[in-house]
Amino acid sequence: MDSFSEPYTRQGDDISLDQVRTDIRQLEQHHRENGIPLSGRVLHVVHYLPVVATLNTRAGVLSPPPTPPVKPADAATDNLEHTASPPAWTLAPRYGHAAMISGIESLSSTHEQLIIGWTGDILSPTPNERISSDTVDVKDRVALEEALAAYQPRESEPDDDKKMTYIPVWLDDKVAHGHYDGYCKQTLWPLFHYLLWQDVATEYASADTHYPYYESANAEFARKIAEVYRPGDLIWVHDYHLLLVPRLVRESIPDVVLGLFMHTPFPSSEVFRCLPRRKEILDGMLGANLVCFQTYSYSRHFTSTCVRVCGYETTPRGIDVEGHVTNIMHCPVGVDADRVSRDITRPGIQPKLEALRTLYEGKKIIVGRDKLDVVKGVLQKLRAFEKLLQDYPEWIGNVVMIQVTSPALTDSPKLERVVSELVAHINGEYGSLDFIPVHHYHQALKKDEFYALLSVADLAVITPLRDGMNTTSMEFVIAQGKTNHSPLVLSEFMGISKNMEDALLVNPWNLGDVAAAINKGLLMSAPEKAERQAKLYKVVTTHTSHTWAAVLVKMLLGLMDGQGQARMTPYIPKADLIDAYVKAGERGAKRLFLFDYDGTLAPIVKTPSMAVPSEPTLRALELLSADPLNIVYIISGRDGAFLEQHLGHLKNVGFSAEHGGFVGNGGARMGEFHGESGYGVDGGGGGDF
Repeated sequence: MDSFSEPYTRQGDDISLDQVRTDIRQLEQHHRENGIPLSGRVLHVVHYLPVVATLNTRAGVLSPPPTPPVKPADAATDNLEHTASPPAWTLAPRYGHAAMISGIESLSSTHEQLIIGWTGDILSPTPNERISSDTVDVKDRVALEEALAAYQPRESEPDDDKKMTYIPVWLDDKVAHGHYDGYCKQTLWPLFHYLLWQDVATEYASADTHYPYYESANAEFARKIAEVYRPGDLIWVHDYHLLLVPRLVRESIPDVVLGLFMHTPFPSSEVFRCLPRRKEILDGMLGANLVCFQTYSYSRHFTSTCVRVCGYETTPRGIDVEGHVTNIMHCPVGVDADRVSRDITRPGIQPKLEALRTLYEGKKIIVGRDKLDVVKGVLQKLRAFEKLLQDYPEWIGNVVMIQVTSPALTDSPKLERVVSELVAHINGEYGSLDFIPVHHYHQALKKDEFYALLSVADLAVITPLRDGMNTTSMEFVIAQGKTNHSPLVLSEFMGISKNMEDALLVNPWNLGDVAAAINKGLLMSAPEKAERQAKLYKVVTTHTSHTWAAVLVKMLLGLMDGQGQARMTPYIPKADLIDAYVKAGERGAKRLFLFDYDGTLAPIVKTPSMAVPSEPTLRALELLSADPLNIVYIISGRDGAFLEQHLGHLKNVGFSAEHGGFVGNGGARMGEFHGESGYGVDGGGGGDF
């Protein structure tokens, strides 16, 4: 019986990175021995490239004239020294999604990596100015591809000969922003975090307004994939921005091996079914060979949604859609623990850490760092801190909360105002001339400031209302390994909470429980802190972003030989069927018909007992079985009583019920069949005949 209390990782995936890589090599060797093509490439399809591009020149725009030389003699020298034109493009790292990018980069030691993504907004050398993608001509686009081919991220090894290849996807500005700022952030992002679009909108919102842009952008990504694809490639599509891509790619490349990884939560079916385009989104996702989620519960929600909303069947392998089976798995993302461990030793951190200790000497320090997004639960966290000061007044004057809210795309002036008002209220109610309980900073922190804050803390409180993976909590654990071994208060509604069971897990809506957990964390003994820290540290440094990326490759390789994979029944033109039928009859040959029940003779419906054949279907079966040359059997996993109830009146039709556990001739002339002509008809409920 299924259980929601599944382990955080799939059994066998919590092993070392070296073991996962050994498994990959063995799978690849097995495929080569069996003649399965492998290109050695992994294509990662992401919303935008991890690169910011600035266009320094534009076609048709004249450069300013050079400064005249002071002396005529200088002219010749000037011409010799300045003949080289400046590069057309300047590239810089784009920050964000560090865990995903570090995982992708780690695969470069074993596979060739291609990252396919939107260019992002094209910047101008003039500050705060953007260049419309429509004005970037073919020459400059080619120049960008050349610049990307030579680009090397700052943290990559200079002697690494396995560089990543960046493939830009060009989108019209209106499509790009309608896709991301519109449908992604106004419809899908709230939905996947258990909010509806009207819950976060500042004005009238329609869930469908920006869908055409979402559709167009996904189609452009699919075209780019088809353009660069080679047989034997493994493809991973990342996150909710590109949910239509798997199906679109499969329509153009039927045998593609493609996975979809969801970095966000996936809601229950009762929430997801509110989406007007629910079937289009689900069908797009089910074009993948494998859909992978952060947690087991998210995978359960997805499976339940496919069954309850679309009426699709489940098998032990996954979701069956017209014979194509999509496997459903889960594998959490981690952080690049080695990089974080290096970063916390940066020389600029210690002075800032000591300054914070001096500033808040004699007081416990609680830290929080979240995007200013309604799903991050900043308001609830501040109210819980106020509850702490109410229920445990001994902390007044002895504890401070430093809350950093970094700007988010969905920043709302209303939310920022409410947060500021609540901070002012707490400080006015519980503060004094020499004590400010809450210090709120709405800004993006520099790396040294961020790690100094994590290192100095006596407690971290990270309590989003919903979250997929939260890197701050993992970075806090690593930072605390060298300082206080301070505990961590975490929301139980985070994707990583199952793995972080040695944190203090809370329901962020229950302010009293959160306040009690904060009090417990602040009073925790040193031995208990050290014990919890050691367990959390092992988890965070074992299942890293590198391990996650390697497991994804292993998962797809495990599906490449097609073992256990149902495939869509090949389409046979009606004219060919009629021709074969007539010729067999002319020879006096027997003709065997094997019909599946669900999806062929009866529609797939949400309530199985309602799947009954129509009158035209029953009439067709009568006509076929009346011909003495035809042998007609119905093959189904349903029980014999059900088939007898709805088809038992067909005297010349045989049955194979309960997956072959019951076989009844029903008057059919099975014994007369000698295998001369056979027809298997399957509408998706079963495999090929």
